[in-house]
Amino acid sequence: MDYLYDGTYKGLMTALYINYKYKKTTGIFTKNLYQKSMISDYKIVKSNEEFSKKMEEFISDVISKSALKLIYYAYLSKEANKEDFILKFIDLGLKKGNITQLYSHEDTLPIQKIYDKVSKEKHRFLGILRFKDLNGILFANISPDNDIVELIMPHFVDRFKSENFIIFDDKRFKAGIYNKNQWYITNINEKFYSKFSDVEEKYEAMWKEYFKSISIEDRKNLKSQFQFVPARYRKNITEFIK
Repeated sequence: MDYLYDGTYKGLMTALYINYKYKKTTGIFTKNLYQKSMISDYKIVKSNEEFSKKMEEFISDVISKSALKLIYYAYLSKEANKEDFILKFIDLGLKKGNITQLYSHEDTLPIQKIYDKVSKEKHRFLGILRFKDLNGILFANISPDNDIVELIMPHFVDRFKSENFIIFDDKRFKAGIYNKNQWYITNINEKFYSKFSDVEEKYEAMWKEYFKSISIEDRKNLKSQFQFVPARYRKNITEFIK
């Protein structure tokens, strides 16, 4: 039987817990992406806080805390088959214990590769994210390949402790919001980032002029630029906006 979850991390952990505690599943899938089959039955799994925590503790104790981190990053990825990879990864861990060093094993390699991709994108956005002023609130709009908002929030909370700011993922309509006291993740229903203050427009023009003035035409290396800042990210970076 296939287990369908709501797409949340807690939902995934709940589905995994039911799988290992009660009945082995033929597959775990997000409910809104599932395609019904004539040969497979399915069950919708409701997120359960207790089950989710127990599954996290189970993975940490039986495999390792590092394995749980790899699974979490895999969940945040855009990989279509991530649930299947996670199931195989855990199955192997139940047999061998801490498997995080088995880089070349066929059931750990996919998770390791996914972790590397998500981690690389996370660190890239720590350097290329740009804030704008939105009526007194710092606002950054991003379009990452993977769901990394909650991974980068702690870094910017530490940097801008005395500011109110929002980091908005326009692919997933998800935002990380900080209010000078605590931060949280929320989903929003509309793009509200188009109205910036007049002062911000002036600063934006000044930044573009500065960026242009410090560049050395003879040393311009477009290939290197695209390696560090791929074209798909540039629509939200001030110095690359025409």
